[in-house]
Amino acid sequence: AYTKAHADELDEAILMVNNDVVGRPSSLVSAGFAELCPDLERIARRARVQDAKGPLAVSSGNPTWALDYFPFVAAGVPAIGIGCEMVDPDASRYMHTRADTVDKVYALGLTECAAINAQIAFTFANLPARPAVRKTRAEVEALLQQCELLDALDVLAVWPPERVLQRYFEEGV
Repeated sequence: AYTKAHADELDEAILMVNNDVVGRPSSLVSAGFAELCPDLERIARRARVQDAKGPLAVSSGNPTWALDYFPFVAAGVPAIGIGCEMVDPDASRYMHTRADTVDKVYALGLTECAAINAQIAFTFANLPARPAVRKTRAEVEALLQQCELLDALDVLAVWPPERVLQRYFEEGV
């Protein structure tokens, strides 16, 4: 909904940060925007996570269609996700269900993710230049092809982006 409502503003977007917090922060993953990794590496070295054996892992992963950042990636906006390890062994049983309630929040992980988000915002807001520019549609499609996602996205009806917009925002569809 945001990418649809603000389509004319997306050229100004510097970064979309996805927080699917389910436990202890473990990684920073760019959604196919490798040029973000050097800045993410600096953040990973500064981040403190209780019981972590080292700094957060950093990678330029695939732009996973099921994550909340995908509409931004599909629109070419640089995006990252904070990956987390589950602390509660039963978490996968109730995630995205009515049982996924506030009493199950791992408070320390939420606090650590908030601190990491602050470092991300501070770092990217203070860079002398954009670390990544918005990708064109052709560049996004090439990224999806490189990640071997186009066929799956077609089957799921989430590519091209117009199919998603039509499915969710046009009446009678």
